[in-house]
Amino acid sequence: MSDAKELEWKEWIKRNPELHKRQQEITAIKQKEYYEKNSEKGKEYRLIHKEELNKKAKEYRLTHKEEIIEKGKETMTCSCGSIITKKHILRHKLTKKHIQNSK
Repeated sequence: MSDAKELEWKEWIKRNPELHKRQQEITAIKQKEYYEKNSEKGKEYRLIHKEELNKKAKEYRLTHKEEIIEKGKETMTCSCGSIITKKHILRHKLTKKHIQNSK
């Protein structure tokens, strides 16, 4: 999108926030309906092109290795109050401390 069109779009959003919100809701509904209708197609595609998708994912991980490592080092506060790194969030959610404090 060109800069002029982007500015025009942002101005339109400022002038019509309710209409913009309604458009977002309609889009979300349409996306959900599309996903429900076509979820099987996506599964079939992933099964057919499994090797190609795995190859692309591996290439992405190799080219963006440093970014992925940095993102994993970011700290966050869990809903139970623990401060953990993003890299360890799944392991943390299985701990007794998380389960007891989340109640």
